Amino acid sequence: MKNAVVIGLGSISSFHIDAILNCANLYGVCDVDIKKADDISQKYKCKVFYDINDAVNDENVDTVHICTPHYLHFKQAKLAAEHGKDIVLEKPATIDINDYYELLKIVKAKNIKCMICLQNRYNPCVAYIKNNDLNLGNVLGVKGILTWKRTPEYYTSSNWRGKWQTEGGGLLINQAPHTLDLLAYFGGDLIEVKGTISRRVLNGVIEVEDTAEATLYFKNGVKGIFYGTTGHADNSSYDLEIVYENGVLRYIFGKLLLIKDGDIRVLCNDAHIEGEKAYWGRSHNVIIANYYQDGEYPHLEDYEKTAIILDKLLKNRI
Repeated sequence: MKNAVVIGLGSISSFHIDAILNCANLYGVCDVDIKKADDISQKYKCKVFYDINDAVNDENVDTVHICTPHYLHFKQAKLAAEHGKDIVLEKPATIDINDYYELLKIVKAKNIKCMICLQNRYNPCVAYIKNNDLNLGNVLGVKGILTWKRTPEYYTSSNWRGKWQTEGGGLLINQAPHTLDLLAYFGGDLIEVKGTISRRVLNGVIEVEDTAEATLYFKNGVKGIFYGTTGHADNSSYDLEIVYENGVLRYIFGKLLLIKDGDIRVLCNDAHIEGEKAYWGRSHNVIIANYYQDGEYPHLEDYEKTAIILDKLLKNRI
């Protein structure tokens, strides 16, 4: 059984820990917050680290899960790869596309097993679309809408959020990558991105954008439409729509709907995704189990199209 260490013990780390407990050995946890690290290590009776250098230099560590703030992802993933550790990397892979390509090069050269957490590809409804021939013909267009709520307190509670240097963006790089990934996942090979970003709700609170819209152009002629904001009054479910020649699939409220010939039919339900933050789309348990059991999982290179979209849009800094 592989020995895993979770680096960074913020809110997303609990999903990793829960998944690891079912398919690997939680060897250790690591955080610069000594009390937090001690408390969690005692809870799970595992080793504690306060510095990632100590974790990657421990010969018993097989895999590191990087769940730290965005600006640390590239530096820490590179360090882990250079020490021969396999990696489970939270999104975004990096906050700079050049760093992404450098990391991808290192991972391939070192033959490192590296997963990027694009877990929503493995939500039951998304997997249903990918794994079933529904005889709907060619894809004509895709649409993704993300309307969530992030308060000023969300940003002021963490000194890295809401800043270009440490978060690398706002809505697009933090909340929207999964929506953008699914648009590209079903849209095809990307050739162009056009869009705008703006700060409409959180002026005076954040430097980065809270709202964005974009059109994605794919080689096969498919166009993708995206709109996202963290300025909504609530955290709505994902709204993904795929228009085919002979019908429409709509993924909303955790259900996959087939709209065809005037009828609406439920094809699938995300039954295992529950809890307060289910609107995230939480299939970490699926992809992490696949990763440790040599099943199918999102490789680092699967993030490339999302990295390109983010790079194109976030260059229009506000």
